[in-house]
Amino acid sequence: TTDPFVDVYYRVTQISEVWSMLTVSGSGGFTKDVTDLRQGANTLEVMVRDAASNELVTVLEIYVDTIPPNLVGSTPRTGANVNHATVVLSGHYNEPLSSLMLNDLHATLDGVNFTITLDLVVGLNQFSMVAMDDVGNVDLMTFRIFLDQTPPSINFPDLTFDPDSGDYLPFDTNHKQFLLLGTTESSSTVYVDNWEQIVDSQGVFGHELTLEEGENLLPVLVRDVAGNEYHTNVTLVLDTYAPQLTVENPEHLSTTSKDYVWVEGTVTEGDSVAVGDVEMMSTDGTFRLKVALDQSVNRIIIVAFDKAGNEVSIERLVFQGDDTRGLSG
Repeated sequence: TTDPFVDVYYRVTQISEVWSMLTVSGSGGFTKDVTDLRQGANTLEVMVRDAASNELVTVLEIYVDTIPPNLVGSTPRTGANVNHATVVLSGHYNEPLSSLMLNDLHATLDGVNFTITLDLVVGLNQFSMVAMDDVGNVDLMTFRIFLDQTPPSINFPDLTFDPDSGDYLPFDTNHKQFLLLGTTESSSTVYVDNWEQIVDSQGVFGHELTLEEGENLLPVLVRDVAGNEYHTNVTLVLDTYAPQLTVENPEHLSTTSKDYVWVEGTVTEGDSVAVGDVEMMSTDGTFRLKVALDQSVNRIIIVAFDKAGNEVSIERLVFQGDDTRGLSG
């Protein structure tokens, strides 16, 4: 002040309404460390009063900011998996920045927003991310991005994969409701026909499908968290019809003097026929099996079954004796 014979008072209105007196030197100078200022805006009022009680109040606006800037969000986020070797990282802070660096790279700033182009290597990429606001507060963090360019694999343990076609071989079933189980990379998303499922942390997934009679072709897509994709096809064949079986020999209630009998007939092509432990697959729609006879009355059960699990059976009683009517071969 120009008058050393004045009283000087001050107050910060956000802290107190009470005036505090300052000591003025003989030359009119004064100093005071003002403490306990609050974050944000502070109004400092200084009042000078002379011996005649004349007053002059000066108002100073002081903004206090000791808090480092904070990253609110980014794309991609830290810890993300990506499948491109060059990514544009963009995001925003809670306040405008004066500078932002990732390692030795400078980001482009626009108020609270930023963008920066990063070149990645396969695997883990770590960047020292240093953000400074307008008053010099600094935030330091490690920004991590994983580059993964390997498509995920998928496995259906109940099905057989054909490496030549890249698809799974047709699987026959006689269940209209079919539980499709598989495994793939954890946290991936699996799309099968018209449904999708996020895989659990163990990489296991399953879904019950409703099949139509005949072939059901199901396109399969699996996409990992980095965006890599793998495509294949699953074919489920619903067959609820039993095989067509006829037994031409032996005749029912026939007799033979031999210790064996030939069991002959027709069956749906591609299906199998079994009599006890004797079994064959029919490639031409016919079958012929030699069956041993070990007692006077032999019960022979001929079972035909297909790959879907459907089966049908026919029974024949054959006697061992001298009367061989009704038998051939």
